[in-house]
Amino acid sequence: MNKLYIKLSIVILSAFAIGGCNVDPVIYPDTYVSTVGQTNTGTGTGTGTGTDTGAGTGTGTGTGTGVGTDTGTENTGDGLSVGANNTIQIQLTSGGAIKTYSTNVALTAIQGIISIAAIESQSSLITFGLLDSQVGTYDLFAFQTESLYMETLSIGKIKITASTLNMTTGKGNLQGTFSLDLTDGTNKYPHVIGSFNVTH
Repeated sequence: MNKLYIKLSIVILSAFAIGGCNVDPVIYPDTYVSTVGQTNTGTGTGTGTGTDTGAGTGTGTGTGTGVGTDTGTENTGDGLSVGANNTIQIQLTSGGAIKTYSTNVALTAIQGIISIAAIESQSSLITFGLLDSQVGTYDLFAFQTESLYMETLSIGKIKITASTLNMTTGKGNLQGTFSLDLTDGTNKYPHVIGSFNVTH
């Protein structure tokens, strides 16, 4: 009787042991799909609006008006009317007084250089030179009267209107006019005119 219970007890315990040690069923992972070499397709919505409106207006007006007026005339050597023999006349300003030199008037011609002078005193004199005795217009040089003189770069003109001067003997008569600018070192006297009538 005891043996029967013992066997029965063993069977029951074995049943419980087997029932309590059942192995859990195998859980497999979801199916794995490789993405290597595949193209993924997605849908994205992006709305962008860009407006660039630029207006540039440049208006330039350039007006250049240049007027150059030169009313000066060429210096031809014209001056005062020729006076009496052995006189030299000069007018420093337009419409001004005319100074006449008639004392110690001299005409010399040496080695092609003609000098005309009148020396009344140490402070009252006039002298000038030229390089030709023929009728025509020539450059005037070495002009001086009182304290006035012709500047180095200034060009005066002398116009011979009549001539009997012999350049070899230095004798004869020379008549004409002159026109030039003078200065005293401070003030300028533009367009000084005069005339001469001298005999040697």
